[in-house]
Amino acid sequence: MSWLGLTLLVFIIWWLLFQPFVIPTDSMYPTLNGDERILRGDRIFVNKLIYGPRIPFTNIRLWRFKEPQRWDIVVFRPVGKDADHPVLIKRVVGLPGERIQIKDGEVWVNGEPIEPPGHLRDVLHYTRYLGDVEDDLMRLAIALTANSEPPDEDFKNLSRSSLIKMDKKQLSSMYKRVPDWIKDAARAQVDQQVPNPLIYGVRPEDEYSVVPEDSYLVLGDNSPHSADGRVFGWVPNGNILGRATCAFWPIGRAQDFTGFWHAWPGKTILYGTPVLIVLIEVFAHVRRKRKQRRQA
Repeated sequence: MSWLGLTLLVFIIWWLLFQPFVIPTDSMYPTLNGDERILRGDRIFVNKLIYGPRIPFTNIRLWRFKEPQRWDIVVFRPVGKDADHPVLIKRVVGLPGERIQIKDGEVWVNGEPIEPPGHLRDVLHYTRYLGDVEDDLMRLAIALTANSEPPDEDFKNLSRSSLIKMDKKQLSSMYKRVPDWIKDAARAQVDQQVPNPLIYGVRPEDEYSVVPEDSYLVLGDNSPHSADGRVFGWVPNGNILGRATCAFWPIGRAQDFTGFWHAWPGKTILYGTPVLIVLIEVFAHVRRKRKQRRQA
């Protein structure tokens, strides 16, 4: 009976409160490291109660405590049936009813660029393409600027070899000084040459830029190598299992995403759960001893 009670307790915690997950890919790098090999990928705890409890094995939420917020890291069931993994993890970027456009590494919401939180500004750089196409786009825009008439003082002495050798930081610095009309021309040229699987938040049509009600656009932090919402589209609220609260393994990469584990409710769960398990076992042991004494 003690093991039955323990199993029931674990199930309730697993279904209703918290569940651990393994990060299988690098789509959220550098925030989270992914690796499917044993004890290699980051392990995280997910708060499954924060957005409201769901009926087990369904997308039906019984009630809601809180709505997902921008920059939350969420775990969710994929929208399509051909996903490589049964559960995915991304960051919420687009909220219901917003018009989203990704350009020049930034996310524009309703015509205005949004600024990530301070600790994410050096991490998030959202792209309109998968792979290294974004670097090629910046090189093309810089080259077009260097060859424009009259040539810009910052670009006229730029050689082709030095442009090829530039790293991403140097490219981004020069690209910021490229006129908008040249950026648009470079994008149009790249769009004609590169097959692009990214459409949601990239193409301007309402179907691909306006987030439906009760749905979200979720993106990976490793934008050039993340097949995220730009590919599979909007994620309904019911598909979201919960919010990532912390990474607990490996020890050297442990981090708290929300501050929950530093507050008393988190500490109660973190330390109280093993204490409760020990108490159940002690209680069961005492009962067995008493029963043995009575029988003797």
